[in-house]
Amino acid sequence: MVFSTSKDLRYSACRVLRQNGIPCVVWCEDALGYYGMNTTLFSLNLVVASVDEAADVLLQHGGWTALTSSQRPKEVGVPWLDMPEGAMRRLLPPDWVENPVRSWPPPPPSQMVPRQPELVLHAAGFWQVPLDLLASQAQTQEDDNNYIPPLATLADSLITAYLDSRDGTSLQMYLMLYVSALYSQIEGTREPGFAEGLRSENRHFHRDAVSGRTVAGLPALTRQREIRKRLRETEGEGVVEDST
Repeated sequence: MVFSTSKDLRYSACRVLRQNGIPCVVWCEDALGYYGMNTTLFSLNLVVASVDEAADVLLQHGGWTALTSSQRPKEVGVPWLDMPEGAMRRLLPPDWVENPVRSWPPPPPSQMVPRQPELVLHAAGFWQVPLDLLASQAQTQEDDNNYIPPLATLADSLITAYLDSRDGTSLQMYLMLYVSALYSQIEGTREPGFAEGLRSENRHFHRDAVSGRTVAGLPALTRQREIRKRLRETEGEGVVEDST
């Protein structure tokens, strides 16, 4: 997937945030798609230092509005609803149309009106994204439309969140799909030295995934959690004996 240009409305929230001193990186499908995952783009997910500060900027300067529970009272399967309180905020863009009337037959692509997606702001603390990384992204990128996190940061975060996720939740299911895609579709995870960019406690998970060992599903997840626990007890040093 080719990352969108400045002409695309999809990433206008990124530009508004950065112009107002709020660093951000794209997350989930947009970031994974940039690195090679075959995916459809849904909501735009952004990681920011403070979801409240970022939301305030967009509400005041960008024309976004807060999505309330009364607007969608019976949502099922939305993974972000499983996140802790305060870890995310959902906003609707200025051009949002609820239940738009769709013509039939649909118009050709050249006549379709592009619209901005629903926006989900994620707290960097939940995803354990270093704040200095957000700041450096905003300061060093020459292309102000490039909001992609380093692949190692993305992988490290998704692995950790997957291992920490509550069993049986929609969030866990999505994280399982993301992690599976990391190692089945994204060649960058197989490059020599990639593991060095991961936390030491996540490198065993990485080696298993690269070798083709199953990391999806509750039995595999339980096993990986136990291995991580033992690695943490030894501060990630050495090799954990695996009898399975």
